[in-house]
Amino acid sequence: MQFFNLFIPLLTLPFLTHVLGIEKFGLIAFATAIIGYFTLLCDYGLSLKGTQDISCHRDNFIKISHIVSTIITLKIFLLFLSLVILLTLSLFITTDYQLYGLLF
Repeated sequence: MQFFNLFIPLLTLPFLTHVLGIEKFGLIAFATAIIGYFTLLCDYGLSLKGTQDISCHRDNFIKISHIVSTIITLKIFLLFLSLVILLTLSLFITTDYQLYGLLF
């Protein structure tokens, strides 16, 4: 499976650059990279820490409920924070409306 995850993009990359053109493909790759960074910011290792905490308190359903609600609340807060950062950066840095359309 890992082989196909690495091999399929090598096959589709020349096709996408031919169909989209180099400029459009570059914009899409840039937008994907930026969104990837904000995805990392929103995750912030909470999946690993949440799994660890839930496994430690697997018999206490009240504690599990508290852990899950705390993680969801924190992820929503990080989502809004990253949205504000992305909106601020895109308004002040980019003048390319195609990139702005891809990000939002």
